[in-house]
Amino acid sequence: LIGNPESAEVFVTRSLMVAEIRRFLQDRGFIEVETPMLQDVAGGAAARPFETHHNALGMPLTLRIAPELFLKRLLVGGFTKVFELNRNFRNEGISRRHNPEFTMLEAYWAFSDFEEMANLVEEMTCHLAEKFCGGLKIDHKDEDGNVTRTIDLTRPWRRANYHDLIKGVAGDDFFDITAEARRAKCDELGVQISPEMEDYEVVQQVFEKKVEEHTFDPCFVTRVASELIPLAKVTPGGKTVEVYELIINGQEISPGYSELNDPDV
Repeated sequence: LIGNPESAEVFVTRSLMVAEIRRFLQDRGFIEVETPMLQDVAGGAAARPFETHHNALGMPLTLRIAPELFLKRLLVGGFTKVFELNRNFRNEGISRRHNPEFTMLEAYWAFSDFEEMANLVEEMTCHLAEKFCGGLKIDHKDEDGNVTRTIDLTRPWRRANYHDLIKGVAGDDFFDITAEARRAKCDELGVQISPEMEDYEVVQQVFEKKVEEHTFDPCFVTRVASELIPLAKVTPGGKTVEVYELIINGQEISPGYSELNDPDV
């Protein structure tokens, strides 16, 4: 770092940005909390945990994969706006987008819905961009420093239906044809699938490879299939849920949803 000022600047900017995120949420009534890192059962996400052992208690424990379940207990206890900006641990693959330990922001707002949370994320992201990037139009550069595209964060951000986006690349009849025909369509589109995949997983592969990876400006993808997020509130009709997935520069940045609160469902 002492010989590379640019790398040092990244550390400084990150520190300031994390502090600004906390300030932004606290100014809007959110309370920051810290929930257990060591848990007897890993929950709140679908991921393989790191396992350890507590000698004094003589019991196995896991490093948390997400703080979700403990944050929801605080909602039940009367805290209506809570967040945690802290480390999570997942014993899985490593890539440019995934690290075994990483910092994640998770926030909950009682009595709100996915639309209000989407607006909060949009406002916060634009606030951070203006403060640390000097504006809402950000140049994306390759390894040689050449600008490959400009990402435009200007509000309001696009909202688009999950099914409509897939129809745009796979055809208007994609959800009317049989499951086998959808698999054949994947071959036409160059989307790799495996025989053991369920139909909704096949559809999700089309979304990830043909929609998500080609979406660069901000887009809130809404009304996704209920099988993908079973604990989200179901929309009238029961086939989709009240969800947003924020896509920027070809990858998911932030998911959010209205919580399922119907005990019969």
